[in-house]
Amino acid sequence: MKSRPCRPPWTLAAQGELSQLKEHLRKGDNLINKRDERGFTPLIWASAFGEIETVRFLLEWGADPHILAKERESALSLASTGGYTDIVGLLLERDVDINIYDWVRHHMPALRSFQGNRLALDAKNIRQTHS
Repeated sequence: MKSRPCRPPWTLAAQGELSQLKEHLRKGDNLINKRDERGFTPLIWASAFGEIETVRFLLEWGADPHILAKERESALSLASTGGYTDIVGLLLERDVDINIYDWVRHHMPALRSFQGNRLALDAKNIRQTHS
């Protein structure tokens, strides 16, 4: 029987493969905040793809929600762009900076209107909802 090739933690996080990600992280190598070639961490990937259980797990295990990728993308900016309000709330609970400018998407996460919603939420409204 062929074994599956070992996938990197970023792929596992983006796909919500939580059990495999946990196994990978338990092996060590300080992978929780390890960056890929774009500077994305597993938390940034999970946030970008709306994998809330993976985001919760990574935050509990000490993933740093303040890390910025090479183009200044963040877990917050990508969760916001994707309309993943639950993830935005989790990240805001960790005091991420809502004023960091995402040079790729040309916006600040707090000013981005969520896809699927007609309301543009400002930082105060988001913070009040999740406090």
